[in-house]
Parts: sequence; structure tokens; C-alpha cells
Amino acid sequence: MNLKPSLLVIFIVLTFQEFISGENICDEAIIINDPLGKRWTEYSLDDSATAIDDRQYSFKWIRFNSTVGPYIAGFFPGKNKCGTIRQIWIKDDPAEQFSSEILQACISNHINPCATLIGIQVYNCESFVIWKLMTEIPIKAGICLGSVFDITVHF
Repeated sequence: MNLKPSLLVIFIVLTFQEFISGENICDEAIIINDPLGKRWTEYSLDDSATAIDDRQYSFKWIRFNSTVGPYIAGFFPGKNKCGTIRQIWIKDDPAEQFSSEILQACISNHINPCATLIGIQVYNCESFVIWKLMTEIPIKAGICLGSVFDITVHF
């Protein structure tokens, strides 16, 4: 008798392996709270405020809990926006945040809106999306949040 494993058995085995290894990236992602919306593309950093610095999140899975939404902006918002000095924003189509595995993102500097090109790994956890910065980012660089439906401006 030739028995073939059913999809249910395969699913149970894979789920059990994930449980055993303790690697559920959706549950283990660091939640970055932004209750005041300082990461929003319209928020301006004033001279007395401390700039957001996301260096500690390099190479770690993160997700956002923000009043402006959980998606990374798909355009350069302008100097001193998003509560930081060096804005990180998605250069690829922001709608790809739902389906792509790695997106291209830009880090601005005082001269160039896309001074450094980096990869951001994306994972869809069904009810939310998580990201991982695929490189070490510079000091005072912060991720900008915006609507996934914002118009993308490529530089």
C-alpha cells in the first residue's frame, strides 16, 4: 500500500517544528510604540527635541504600534520630518509591503533624499506586517511611517 502524507500532516509537522525551535518571528518581533505619531511623515522635529534613532533595531524583526498606522512611508517626507534627522523610507512601491520579501529603502542625509540604499526584509503575519533592517543604519536615522497608499516618489 502506497501512503502519501496528507497536507494536514505536513502542516502539523511544520507547525510543531516551528513551536519546538521557538522561532515564531511574528510573536517575537519588537513592538515600537509611537503613541504621539512622531514617526509620521508630517511631524516636524523641532530644535529642542531628541531625534529618533533606530540603530538598535538593525538586524531585528520590528513592528509598529502608532496612531498614524503601521506602514513605512513610500516617499521622502522632507528634512527633519518623522521625528528624526535621517529619514528611512521605502523606495519600492509601498503596496509591496503586503507581498514582497525584501524591499529597497532609502536613508536620507542633509543633501540627498536617498543617500544610502538599504534592504528591508518584510514578513506578513496576517493581521500585521513586520520588518527587519538588513544593514547597520547610521546615527539619528529613523523609520518614517505613512499610509501604504501614499504616492511613491523615486529619487
